[in-house]
Amino acid sequence: MKTLEKDGTLLGNFNKQITSPVGWIKAVILILCLTISLWIGWEYSLYTHVNGWQFWLWLVCVCLTVAILYRSGFHIEQEDIRLIPFLFLAALMIRIINLGSIPGAFHVDEAGVARFAMVDLFGNPGQVINPFMTGPGSQPALYHYLILASMKFSGFSIGGARLSSAIAGSLGAITSYFLIKHFSGKRTAIFATVLLVCSHFDIHYSRLALNNIWDTIWVPLIIFLFSKGWEEKWDGGGVLAGVALGFSQYFYHGSKIVLFLLLFLVFTRWQVGGSAKRKIFFLIRMGITALVIAGPLVSFSFIKPDFYYARLYDDWGWKNQAVFTALGEINYGKYIWHQGVHSLGVYNYFPDPNGFYHPVIPLVFGLSSVIFQTGFLTALIRKNWLPILWILLTSFFGGFLLSVPNSSPHFVVSIPAIFWLAGLAISWVWDRGFPKLAVVLLISAAFMDLFYYFVVYTYSIPPDFTVLFPNG
Repeated sequence: MKTLEKDGTLLGNFNKQITSPVGWIKAVILILCLTISLWIGWEYSLYTHVNGWQFWLWLVCVCLTVAILYRSGFHIEQEDIRLIPFLFLAALMIRIINLGSIPGAFHVDEAGVARFAMVDLFGNPGQVINPFMTGPGSQPALYHYLILASMKFSGFSIGGARLSSAIAGSLGAITSYFLIKHFSGKRTAIFATVLLVCSHFDIHYSRLALNNIWDTIWVPLIIFLFSKGWEEKWDGGGVLAGVALGFSQYFYHGSKIVLFLLLFLVFTRWQVGGSAKRKIFFLIRMGITALVIAGPLVSFSFIKPDFYYARLYDDWGWKNQAVFTALGEINYGKYIWHQGVHSLGVYNYFPDPNGFYHPVIPLVFGLSSVIFQTGFLTALIRKNWLPILWILLTSFFGGFLLSVPNSSPHFVVSIPAIFWLAGLAISWVWDRGFPKLAVVLLISAAFMDLFYYFVVYTYSIPPDFTVLFPNG
């Protein structure tokens, strides 16, 4: 296919291509793929066990959709080709060292995930757990197949179950680098990525057999691909963003805030990226791709909303029981203040009380906290709204609306935004003529986080990490 110079791939010749025999065949295939994807979820939502062919049929539909809609056009710079492996390996080394014993043994939820993967997925002869439903804790069942693959690859052990998260956390550093570089430049991206790689918060959730850390891959990746495709008139960026958006639905629910971030980008960047027609078809390509991938789970959410939203019902904060637990009385006026203060203060002031981590420090502490707050002010002054909105959306949906507004699992999705802002602050110091001070701040903040996690936190014996690896 030829790439158009002005109106984006395919759009200038859209009428010709859609009326050609090949164009009609492609359109029919896309409609069939979308219909089949939604049908699989609709037809088998009531089945806990299926024969397995549903997954392979869905995968064929996904591959056909991407093959039809994708247009090439992305190239990685030579400097990044040398830098990215170094950043990834540095992040991975920090995340896999003593993976089976730091932190402690399993958390009870980790043990539940591992047992479900080992025992239940293939528990019925000739059948498998429906991958397009939600499993324990309303988490999509498809994720548990990834945990099983991780254990088959690296051993049925605590470390084996956690390996996929360690890799995901390392990849999240890379997707964050590309995103921040796209919006704020390479130096800021390097500073931010170094801090993220060494962040105690990111390290911890990269060492749990849970799917929270995958948010740090999906959200930066979706925004980067969308923005690059939108601004550079590269339709393939929209398709790949749709791929990431679709697959993100099979992981932790925190990634859903990206929908609001995408709306913000469309609204604020409508004047760039070519004609309105090109942008509309860019969004259509992205939407079709995402819906073909997420279709079975979307159908499931309509057929069995009680299963899909069970965790939300449990964690919902705006009910009398939650208000009384937090305040000792039913007073919604005070509760609004309580929720607001804790959902925003979790970053720099209130420690996480949740058993998934339960440190004695906030998500960003010490020198990193000062750098983060400086970066927040820098972004406000420069009107760099995207990372600020990202933080606020996380605080609202992951804190303000829920019963424990400073619970760290719900804030993992904000990690790239936190260190984007921190990178802006250190880059600001560099730009003011103090490069040595900027490097000292960077190294000092990174060292403090590493020291806290691997020395202070590790040897405090986290109380909730006491469950042994399940025997089956």
